[in-house]
Formats: sequence, C-alpha cells, structure tokens
Amino acid sequence: MEKNISLQQNNIRVFNTQLMQPASILNVIKKAATNPIEWLRQYYSSVLEREVTTGQTLRYVHAQLAFLAGVFPAYDSLLVHLGVGAWALWAILRCKD
Repeated sequence: MEKNISLQQNNIRVFNTQLMQPASILNVIKKAATNPIEWLRQYYSSVLEREVTTGQTLRYVHAQLAFLAGVFPAYDSLLVHLGVGAWALWAILRCKD
C-alpha cells in the first residue's frame, strides 16, 4: 500500500538578514516604540470627537500622570505636595494649547 503525504506551505515568512538594511531595522523599531502613543491618540480622538495630534496626546498623558501623583501622594512634605500640585496645574493648562 502506498502512503502519500502532502505538505502545504501557507503564510510562512522567511527573513533574509543580508537583505535587511539598518534603516529599515530602525524604522521597525521606531514603529514598535510609537504604536502605544498612536493607540492612545486614536482613543483620545474618539473620546473627544475631534482629531488629536501626537503632541496633544503626550500632553494629555503628562497631565494624567501629574494628576495621579497629586491624588496618590507617596510623600509627607507639604512643600513637595505643593510642587506636585503646581506641576499638575501647569500640565493641565498646557493641554488647552
């Protein structure tokens, strides 16, 4: 009795490292590093119902971090608490630009 085995090759990616240029490798790294910011930009655009730039997204994240540092303090000094409050106020005012 004859046994036949057929193998199918679907969606197999082969990378030739000699063909990959340093510039393309840097582009892949840059895209991987900026993907989370792009996801946040799209999220803020959908929530605010207007287009948000990457710079505005970074300002919103900055304001959120400053607010959280003020709401959940890990310090006892009144001076540091006032500094964090001023930082949060400054970050929030920058979001209006």
